[in-house]
Amino acid sequence: LPNALEEIKAKRAEVHRRMQNWSVQVRKAYDDSLQLFDENLLKSEKCSSELKGQPSLDSARSQARRHELFEALTKISEAFDRLNRGSGGTHDFLVAAFCDSGDRLRRLKQLLTAGLPFGQEPTEWCVLYLMEKDPENSGAPMHRKSLQHLIKSYQ
Repeated sequence: LPNALEEIKAKRAEVHRRMQNWSVQVRKAYDDSLQLFDENLLKSEKCSSELKGQPSLDSARSQARRHELFEALTKISEAFDRLNRGSGGTHDFLVAAFCDSGDRLRRLKQLLTAGLPFGQEPTEWCVLYLMEKDPENSGAPMHRKSLQHLIKSYQ
């Protein structure tokens, strides 16, 4: 374990050195991708929280929040894809975005699985729980496909 931690620290330091040499265009691509991720993570958390508090998932308000939630999750997937493409085929964007991010990945996992390991059935409110509770709408094939892409990107 100490060797793994040292490797992670070395990789971070290497990426930070390369970041200092990023062109304006590369920096903008990184910043735009990270902004897309952060804005839509916040939007997803807000929509999920509002859905959790709704007495019925069939109300017009719930339907609007559900639509916003899955739209935001799709944009988070898009941001992951952009970050994964990175700069010149490296994973520098991912390392920069998530190794020093504080809590981005933790918040995303909390949103998707209530913090449980992927594959475990959720018992608390989260996107997977919503999809089980509301299979006709939230569990639609297009939502499942989008969520699976996001989970794959996360892993």
